Amino acid sequence: MGAINNFISQMSKSGGYARSAQYELILNFPDGIVNATQRSQSLTLNCETLSWPGHDLQTQSRKHGNEPERFLVQSHGFEGTITATFYLSLDHSERFLLEQWQELAVNRITHKANYYNEYVGSAEMYQLGSAPATRQFFSRTAEGPRNSEITTTLTGEDKTHIAVRTYGITLQDVYPSTIALTEMSYATPNEVQRLLVTFQYRQHLPLNIDDGNKRPLGN
Repeated sequence: MGAINNFISQMSKSGGYARSAQYELILNFPDGIVNATQRSQSLTLNCETLSWPGHDLQTQSRKHGNEPERFLVQSHGFEGTITATFYLSLDHSERFLLEQWQELAVNRITHKANYYNEYVGSAEMYQLGSAPATRQFFSRTAEGPRNSEITTTLTGEDKTHIAVRTYGITLQDVYPSTIALTEMSYATPNEVQRLLVTFQYRQHLPLNIDDGNKRPLGN
């Protein structure tokens, strides 16, 4: 029973296990994208799947005489790419937005590449969880001459839960390197169209989660 109690206590302190369906992706576009914040929020809401980036230590073998070899860390590396799948709106606005981002890297008319700093942006990825909260209900009453005074009264409270960020990373020097082709078929008339995108990035770093950034966008 001691081990079970310790396990339950540990899970209670950490908030339980992370859920693969609770995540948030925020893309920060480079200069040159019109209405970047609003359009980024649309991609966040329509992100169906997301791959979390990897990190590995790069080693070199060392061996002295007949001793078993050792692998000494020489450097480190990042996976280099992440993939995300987005639901497509009827006007394919998600594809159009990401293609605009790609055009900041290569001009479609002249076929010339632009400078690196002109097309790289950044991204934030969060694991989401939930936290207890209180939802309050109010009533409003008109009083005074010609009902010009409004009185607000707390009428009740309800216990609920809200979405919160529990862990996050920031990706630097991000851009959409590949926008995959989209299959169309008469065999799946009710299937929602999806867009698979591969993003290149340079490195990722952990983010501090505090009261200022704990709530996901739109919450």
